[in-house]
Amino acid sequence: MPATVATRVPRPCTPDCWSTVASAHHGVALGNAIVAYHAPVRPPRKPITELLGDLAVHVEELDGTPRPRDQGTTLERFERWFAFGSRLFHLAIEAGIARQTEPLPADELAVLLAGLDRTKLLDDLRAGAEIGFRNIANEFHSEYGYFYAGEPWRTFCVTRSGLEYLGELVGDHPRLVAQLDLTEIERLMAHWGEVLFTAQDVLPGMPASHWWWFGGRAR
Repeated sequence: MPATVATRVPRPCTPDCWSTVASAHHGVALGNAIVAYHAPVRPPRKPITELLGDLAVHVEELDGTPRPRDQGTTLERFERWFAFGSRLFHLAIEAGIARQTEPLPADELAVLLAGLDRTKLLDDLRAGAEIGFRNIANEFHSEYGYFYAGEPWRTFCVTRSGLEYLGELVGDHPRLVAQLDLTEIERLMAHWGEVLFTAQDVLPGMPASHWWWFGGRAR
């Protein structure tokens, strides 16, 4: 079993460092993204109108991008799916937090939902996430001892919150809601959270309902 990687001491996260994660994960290996994590790349969080526009554009980009290869270990497959969806997850998280203090612009939301409705992207991302979540207990633990170092738990947090906020934006859209059933992901995170949780850098405004950022189980 590989040696355990030392856990990084957490420090408060700003919108700058979150934006770096989103950019760094887009099209690069997970390990390289973690190295670049705290380098600022743009000003604080955009208004929700711009964030929804960015989401709509990125949905179109992802729809034209080949899906990750279904090859290799479970961890490798999950990392490829996370790299594929990471920027979308981060944009959704920023939009979800911005929505707490800004009205949701109907026109920009309609464009985003129309783009999502033309694809199976949400279904693909949920299925790709479940590759990792379903194997927390076996392949990740038995083959990759460093899983307990903490960074992979962060990928679970980002993935889960990204999917949750996409679900909030989707609302009651019948075809899109059906693609975002997170029941199994919730069950697995609740079951293994107290074993795998490590303290995380949390973006200001993250609600307590996203309990996986703050502890190993819902309070």
